[in-house]
Amino acid sequence: MDSRPEQLQAYVQRTKDSNDEAIENALMMLQKKSLAGEIKPNKENLAALAGVSVGTISNRQWALLRLKVIKSSLKDARKASKKTLREIPEENPSQQARYRERIKGLLEQNALLYDELLAAKEELRRAQVENTALARRLSIKKTNKQPEE
Repeated sequence: MDSRPEQLQAYVQRTKDSNDEAIENALMMLQKKSLAGEIKPNKENLAALAGVSVGTISNRQWALLRLKVIKSSLKDARKASKKTLREIPEENPSQQARYRERIKGLLEQNALLYDELLAAKEELRRAQVENTALARRLSIKKTNKQPEE
């Protein structure tokens, strides 16, 4: 059990939650910018976008996992576009452009949906941890009550 004052515990939790939210927003921005080719998806760029340190990013496994997913989706998008370009006949460039845009859109949508799934799983895990902690506190309060005489 944490022996720090409740105000400090609340402050630490608020700071952690605000950092998590900033990291989530930065991950979405990083994904968009990396698919557009503006920025490389790495911890340093994510930390700069979120306004936190690289250590803060490194301490959050869910953020590292999502960063890895962004990197792999970018790599898959590049492979798919190269493969598609080889398969499409050169006689119809407008059709190629439509295929490229369609594939790019589908890959972006797929990556966003996967990110939402990961975020929902993390939120569910957090809620379960919080519920467990609250249940423990409640059971401790019940067992610590003095019987009335």
